[in-house]
Amino acid sequence: MRAPAPANASTPFLAAQNAISTAPKAASQPRAQPTIEWKQYVGHCARRNAPTIVGIDLFIATAGDVWNEPDEHDGICRLNAEIGGLLDWWRPTPADANRVVCMRGVAVTGCDDGTVLAVRAGDGGSAWSLKLESGVVGGPVKLPGAPSRRDEVPIALVEYIGKLHLINILDGALLQTLDLGRNVLAEFVVATGDLPGIVGGSQLTRCEALIHIVCADGGTYVVPYGQTSNPARMSDPLAIAELRDSVGTDVKFTTSPVLAGSTIIVPYARDTTYSTPPLTALRIADGSTLWDAADPQKIVKGFGNIRAAPIPIGDELVFATAYTDALMAVSAKTGAVTWAVDLGAQMFEQWSGAASDGASIYIGRHDGYLHKIDYASRRREWSLYLGQHEAAGALVDGEQPPPRSLEQGSWRVPGASPILATPVLGRGRLYVGTGEGWLYCIGNLGV
Repeated sequence: MRAPAPANASTPFLAAQNAISTAPKAASQPRAQPTIEWKQYVGHCARRNAPTIVGIDLFIATAGDVWNEPDEHDGICRLNAEIGGLLDWWRPTPADANRVVCMRGVAVTGCDDGTVLAVRAGDGGSAWSLKLESGVVGGPVKLPGAPSRRDEVPIALVEYIGKLHLINILDGALLQTLDLGRNVLAEFVVATGDLPGIVGGSQLTRCEALIHIVCADGGTYVVPYGQTSNPARMSDPLAIAELRDSVGTDVKFTTSPVLAGSTIIVPYARDTTYSTPPLTALRIADGSTLWDAADPQKIVKGFGNIRAAPIPIGDELVFATAYTDALMAVSAKTGAVTWAVDLGAQMFEQWSGAASDGASIYIGRHDGYLHKIDYASRRREWSLYLGQHEAAGALVDGEQPPPRSLEQGSWRVPGASPILATPVLGRGRLYVGTGEGWLYCIGNLGV
């Protein structure tokens, strides 16, 4: 089977002309300006198609030619994270592929049709595969701790029908399955380190990790891992809350929760815009509500859905919602909106989440712009256009007004492809894929 190529390419995906580099800008500029160090066509990057970087290797799975439909160019590939260039290898998948985890020389991705595909990280050759009953919506995720057996390295993933699986990444053996009995649409989160001793009113013995899962209907669970068994296994799920009892029955839970100490913060989706952000915070110990997000100072005009998990920075949670033109933050202690930064056009969709090194925040938007925001000053530093590969690299400096492709809110900017995937920081660079199918390596980020 032939690997994918951009719509206007006359040669296969691996052809040399698909690897494009640009020269860095002059060092005499008063402030660091971002540069596209390389770009490579990899296929449609949807919201779960963020790259995974292991040393100098970059792994990414994509949705091929069309999102949410199987096509011959769905697949997983490996590139050199430093120089881009030709793909080292490309392996087709039977449907849109999502997240990638790589361990012990094996790269694994889960697909929308329930296929879990593992390939050899070195050459992309087949390692193993298995087929679940429904699409993979969360994971695969590496679980912590040293393996109790050299021939067993567990990873976790969850499928749409609510089954949480423990799989040996080395051979694909299905080690354990827990059935929540409820549909799941969101990624799960794994907590390690200083774990709470009480979860959902139950006392826990020492365990290696806690897996936090929010079901589509708001049922919230914590699954202890490695609590008593050897080799490590999952214990029965502990029910934390039924969120629809507190936030309403007309909502859906499609976005990964966020952990902040003894609190789990849960985003959700509603039917339109509201005067408050769609976030609620629960105490993990007993499931009680710590806060529901609010905007008492009326900083933002209205809030749509949150499709990507907020990121914790200091005592705040930073995110963007649909139907707005801003990046914003709430207090992790109270849920009150603390600030917002204008990013330009009001877009009715917002799938990309933010990435941060603690000092700067990066986020892609549906109009094809990638933005950098200085966290301390709450100031937009630049906006880099990536919405069309032939025009990619156009820059709107922070001294200029933010880019407004349209005067009114819109679902799509004509001629521009959205950024759906969340950017990834690594090796001093920023990596982000677009809906057009191009993966960009952005350098000269500054400090």
